[in-house]
Amino acid sequence: MVLRGFIEEMFSGLKISCFSLCAFTLFFFMGCEKKDNAKPPKLILSVHEESDEKAVQLADALIEACGGMENWNNTRFLVWRFLGKRYNVWDRWTGNYRSGSRTTITLLNLNDKTGEAWMHGRKITDADELKRVIDYSYNGWINDSYWMFLPFKLKDDGVILNYLGQEKTIVGDMAEVVRVTFDNVGLTPDNMYHLYLDPETHLIKEWDYYVSTADSAPQFRMEWNNFQKYGELLLSDERGRKKHTHIAALDKLPSDIFTKPERPDWKQFIPGLSEQKTVKGDPGPEEEN
Repeated sequence: MVLRGFIEEMFSGLKISCFSLCAFTLFFFMGCEKKDNAKPPKLILSVHEESDEKAVQLADALIEACGGMENWNNTRFLVWRFLGKRYNVWDRWTGNYRSGSRTTITLLNLNDKTGEAWMHGRKITDADELKRVIDYSYNGWINDSYWMFLPFKLKDDGVILNYLGQEKTIVGDMAEVVRVTFDNVGLTPDNMYHLYLDPETHLIKEWDYYVSTADSAPQFRMEWNNFQKYGELLLSDERGRKKHTHIAALDKLPSDIFTKPERPDWKQFIPGLSEQKTVKGDPGPEEEN
């Protein structure tokens, strides 16, 4: 009986020790797991002193029709291919950004413009070449995000909105026209846009692009069509005869998408990716035609 009690006590102690060890190991690794503490940026809406009330009201209606600024601010990850060419992956909360094509991968932070780049699979180590590639990607993000998400940029600092009245679009529909100019902000502060807004849906039907505010005629006139829901945002993918592809608004993405050049399997993250391949031979977000 004494021996039996000793054996039971020994195994009982062993069970407690094993349980403690397992619990310690579990909590240790949970504590060591890297936490993502990123939060939505502070929402700051600006109305320039030269903007007029009617234009601001129309801009607000457009923003609301596209999902509203709160949903825009709470949307973390955005993925799209600019007109079916250059692809973009943007973490709006941290500024991490991935872009590229068949030949180039760039990983950078938009807030401090630091990062890495690979060309034809070779990591770029020359400082001057790396700066050139990063600057090109940064400028590409400014251009591509404006083409894709313009409605949510209308309340940025330095944006001037003026109402021009009602005019016909290139297809003959009546629309409310808002002129967009810039008070010395952005890479091209002399640019000007005329936005043609649907009086009923409040969505953009067309935009006219002027290289300079002094120009009397636009460089191009282009329709905005096919608004679709992505996450909580309503976005247009068609620009005239051209089209943005592989669009997604996501809550989660693996962090190594912004740290490793290897191409992810995008089908894991973008719902209905295969249905979005509207260009013949288009293999995915990171391949350029």
